[in-house]
Amino acid sequence: MCATPPPPPPANSKQIIKEVHVTKHKTVLVTMNCQLFDALCLCVGNAYKADSWLAMRVFEVGDLSDDTIRSYLRAMFREALSRHKPIHGMGGEEAKISSVTSHLVQ
Repeated sequence: MCATPPPPPPANSKQIIKEVHVTKHKTVLVTMNCQLFDALCLCVGNAYKADSWLAMRVFEVGDLSDDTIRSYLRAMFREALSRHKPIHGMGGEEAKISSVTSHLVQ
């Protein structure tokens, strides 16, 4: 049985949803602003590396609650963005993750 899907993104901002398979039975959906993901791509090199970075951060806390995963990702994004601010122009305070939703697959 799957959890309910994440709420739709606000109409005034472009959002991206990343799907991370934590275990055989658990998938985590991370919804974030496109600008945040683009900034991460600039920090780590490209979209493939950004996806890998995000997956590793989710794996680190994947067995915890959705709120805890979201808080951890925000902290990790802030840290990564603060090290590379001249590259992308975003401050760490702009690391906003819209939602994190876990889906359990049986």
